Order: sequence, then structure tokens, then C-alpha cells
Amino acid sequence: MRSSVNFLRTSTSDVDICIITPNEIKVVKCVPKAKVPIVKFWDPTLKLACDINVNNAQALHNTNLIKSYVCLDSRVRPLVMIIKHWAQRRDLNDATCGTLSSYTWTCITLNFLQMRYPPILPVLKFNKKENENELLEVEYKNNESIGKCLNKWEKNWMNWNLCIEEPFNSERNLGNGVNNDSFNKIIQEFRRAVEYLYNVNLELCCEIYDEYEYDEFEYVAGIPFITLEALRKANLDSKKK
Repeated sequence: MRSSVNFLRTSTSDVDICIITPNEIKVVKCVPKAKVPIVKFWDPTLKLACDINVNNAQALHNTNLIKSYVCLDSRVRPLVMIIKHWAQRRDLNDATCGTLSSYTWTCITLNFLQMRYPPILPVLKFNKKENENELLEVEYKNNESIGKCLNKWEKNWMNWNLCIEEPFNSERNLGNGVNNDSFNKIIQEFRRAVEYLYNVNLELCCEIYDEYEYDEFEYVAGIPFITLEALRKANLDSKKK
């Protein structure tokens, strides 16, 4: 670009791109090693966190697919918003730090709604060529409340293999950045969430994460962690009903 402007361009000259932003833009951070390299920044005027990437057309397909699911059932949006809020408050929504992205939490929730019996959501087949979503012929009718969905969703996530398939790329595991420490943290947070949900306390369940709140005796606010065995038994009992 510079050589074009100063009349020194040749046939092999490259193009330099410069983005000029006002000084208000804060916390500019590059994440070059992400699956899709991005630049993160904060706009204090709009109070908006932004991610910039180049040529990630897949994200557009993902957005359209999620939008279609949200429009199918009035329970989808509030349930996904609760899960995303909980993950954000409990410091579980940053894939660059070993946990899961907001998009991944959304995929997990949508999959859970598809796996209910009967399903709350059908499976959508996305036609990229025509840029539209087509419903597969799946019979479904489920009238569970949002609270009931939330409680059962948490109880179904106590396994030791975290593998989350990307909707448009079955070879990509959205949970492949989760290490042993962050995985244990996620499990710990599920245990904590189950305790508070059993006591119908969503406010404490979504309390801001404090890295010093857990002690060696594994108690949360005076409540001992529920064991994996107890959770599995509760899950089996619920399926028998």
C-alpha cells in the first residue's frame, strides 16, 4: 500500500494494512495460536468486548444454526443464557485458559435438549449451498420447564471424557483445550452447581468465582460436595421415574 501511494510499487509489492482506532480502545490482545487466530479488544464507550478474525466463514454458519434452534422453542434462549451466565460468573468460559468457549457451552446445551426423551429440539440439517436450514423428520414433544431442564442437564455432566463435536466439522473437538486442572475445575463446578440447584438457589449457584473459596475438605458455603457415586445414583433414579 505504501509503495502504491509513493509511486514506488512493483509487480511483487505486497499490501500493508493499517487499522487506525481512537485512543478509547483498550486491552488489545492478540491470540495467534487459537484455532482461529483473533485480536481481542475492549470498547469502553460501548462497553463491548470484541473479537476480530479474518475469513472465518464457518462462524457465520454456526451463528445461523444456533439462531434457528433458538427460534424453534421458547425455552432454548433462557436456558442457554442461564448456562452462559453461570459459566461466565464461575470463570469457565475462556478456551484460551483451558476451559470452554461460550459457543461450546451453547453447543453442549443444544445437544442436551436434543437428547431429552422425548426431545425438546430436533436435529437440523444445514444446507450450505442454499444457505438455509432444513428440519429432519423427527417427531418430538416435550413440555418440561426450564428449571427441570437445568437440573437434569447438570446431573448428566459427571463423566471423565470431555469430547464435544463441532456441528459442521465432526473431526474437531471443541473441548480439546481442556487440561487436567481445568477439567477438574469444571467437574468441581458441576458438583457445586448441583448442590445449589437441589436447594433452588440459582443466585448462589451463579456467584462470582473466587479461587480461594474451596478448602481441602471440599466444602462449599458449609455444604460438602456431592460425590460422583451419589450423582450417578440420582441420575439413574430419575431415569426410572
